[in-house]
Amino acid sequence: MSTEKSHKRPKRLFEFGPFTLEVDERRLLRDGEPVTLTAKVFDLLLLLIESAGHLRSRNDLIDALWPDTVVEEHSLTSRISALRKALGDEDDPPRYIETVRGQGYRFVADVTAQHTETPASPEETPRNPSRKRLFFAGGIAAACAVFAAAGAILLWHYDAGTGQRAIPEKSIAVLPFENLSTDKNNGYFAEGIQDMILTKLADIGGLKVISRTSADLYNSHPKDLRAIARELDVANVLEGSVQKSGDEVLVNVQLIDARTDRHVWAKAYTRTLSDVFNVESDVSQRVADQLKLELLPAVAKRINTAPTQNPEAYDLLLKADHFLSQFFATGKEESIDTAIADYKKAIGYDQHFALAYAQLSYALIATYYYLHHHTEERLKEATDAADKAVALNPDLAQAHGAKGYVYYWGRHDYPSALREFKKALSLKPQDAFMLLSVGSVYRRQGQWKKAVDEIQQAVSLDPRNAFILRNLALSYSALRHYKEALEIDKRILSINPEAIVDVANMAYVYDYMGRIDEALATLDSLPGNLKNNQYILYARYQTLMLKHDFKTACAVTEQMQAGGQFATWTILSLRAEALPFCGRQAEARKDTHALIEQLEAALKKRPDNALMRSTLGVAYALSGMDEKGIREGQRAVELFPISKDAFFATSYLSTLGQIYAQAGKTAQAVAIFRKLLKIPAGNDICIAILKRDPTLNKIRNSPEFQKLLKGRYKINMNPI
Repeated sequence: MSTEKSHKRPKRLFEFGPFTLEVDERRLLRDGEPVTLTAKVFDLLLLLIESAGHLRSRNDLIDALWPDTVVEEHSLTSRISALRKALGDEDDPPRYIETVRGQGYRFVADVTAQHTETPASPEETPRNPSRKRLFFAGGIAAACAVFAAAGAILLWHYDAGTGQRAIPEKSIAVLPFENLSTDKNNGYFAEGIQDMILTKLADIGGLKVISRTSADLYNSHPKDLRAIARELDVANVLEGSVQKSGDEVLVNVQLIDARTDRHVWAKAYTRTLSDVFNVESDVSQRVADQLKLELLPAVAKRINTAPTQNPEAYDLLLKADHFLSQFFATGKEESIDTAIADYKKAIGYDQHFALAYAQLSYALIATYYYLHHHTEERLKEATDAADKAVALNPDLAQAHGAKGYVYYWGRHDYPSALREFKKALSLKPQDAFMLLSVGSVYRRQGQWKKAVDEIQQAVSLDPRNAFILRNLALSYSALRHYKEALEIDKRILSINPEAIVDVANMAYVYDYMGRIDEALATLDSLPGNLKNNQYILYARYQTLMLKHDFKTACAVTEQMQAGGQFATWTILSLRAEALPFCGRQAEARKDTHALIEQLEAALKKRPDNALMRSTLGVAYALSGMDEKGIREGQRAVELFPISKDAFFATSYLSTLGQIYAQAGKTAQAVAIFRKLLKIPAGNDICIAILKRDPTLNKIRNSPEFQKLLKGRYKINMNPI
């Protein structure tokens, strides 16, 4: 029999009508089902219930809800309205909350208060008083690499005296704005207001602004602001809500010192669509004033300039931005198609709308790069839109960013892309995405140290952005720093365990380390509905081939479907590679013949496509046409040499080595592999892959290849 005492604590409950208010759990239940309340609305309900039957004046409630903060009365009335809506108390006479005109509010329902005792959790007992929280891109995965770039480890600053992080005073995160509109389809509008305020704040020199991707991982009104301050390394947060009804818009914002939970400033704005623009400018100015930041004249001018004077154009821009974000989150082509259509509609309302032209250009060049719109017409359309944006507003950072991506994704003109990205950064130095863009260009130029430095800065501004972190993981694996890459992949998955691309990338890193079973276990950890995702199937195929489980690898190719980044010829190339190892030579010959036909036809239209030529070279080699295969592989390397792209071009050299190996030309294959082992090409070649890759079986037992496997290689950080 245990002699340990049972530790208990009082539990406060209030019951009224069908509702139960659990104070300690900060939860409202209706017939046992939770009712969603924001933090301030919950606090308001508790204040009213604790004085049920008695009048609470407006001033009394405002002082209790926003101590040490100057707010307008509408901040209270909007929350009273939200509370009545949550309780279903919108009829007359009221069942719960009575308005005493000119005075305040009274809770009029019968309330039963209960105090019960509940056992403390084990973490709260004296035995444990201190709670602790435990805390193929390239050649082998080209189909996945195109949706990812490189990132960096977050560097924290510590206070020398205490050993704790010294959070910068002039720093802020703009949390997601709550959509209080009756029409929930207006969510895009709340997102847009939040994003526009954040964008203007990022113009302010001396202010660290956390990017939206990281901030959006939190609720609109989170309970533990101190935890957010620590996780995002910021001193302040801006919360808000937006209510849109027809042409009228109500925006509530409040600035909070996240370290102390002290409300610094708050205001409610009632506007029409035609004059909502000045809300974003005013909020930015007020934040700068409260944080004692001086605005340079050029910055003040940008902050106070509306992107358009046409409300219909502005509304369409916000809708388009929402769908563009959806595309990058889900990869769904219909989302970006809708975004492009809405940007064009916005321009139709205002042909001088520079921001709409910039965003249109970015969306167009994304379809050119990521999808199957790789045409001169699409490239020209993106170029024209970017040029128009810059012509309309030379000081618009997004215009220079869009033009940079036309050079980067469209023309592979990295010096010009770098020039435009740096211009964008000079206009908006707190733009994490532009810092990542600069780092990505440096990486392609082979300037690896500069690349990592830039991306580290991006991570400091967007510490929970999986895309930026993913880029670090890919950069480190290129440098064959696989342990570091693995840690970053784990960090991404701690933020989002179902991040498909990152689960696949983590499996590749295990492959590079020779830990094949752990790679498969990583892929198996996903829920059943995600295991058939194309990225996961591709990673599983590569890993099974390295495991020499050819039968299962062939079965995986039968599950793949063409679409998105996976063209029919991509899947045919995998089947042509795997089927011979399963003894299915007749099927392999059929698929290889179909693959060659498709690629030869496609190359007549796009003769300079290095990926197609490289894949065609492998197909020729698999068909016994060795010399044709070698010529195509060489042509791919000529079109996309490492001197032009130090990050992605290594995959074409790696594939040429594979073609030489398939042709039995050991010396040439070994020479290529040795070169790749000495440069940042870890996403294509490493010793563990060379030891297991079945496509190298023809040269595996040669003395030259065996000597290659036993060598030790020091990476040249500047291969160009």
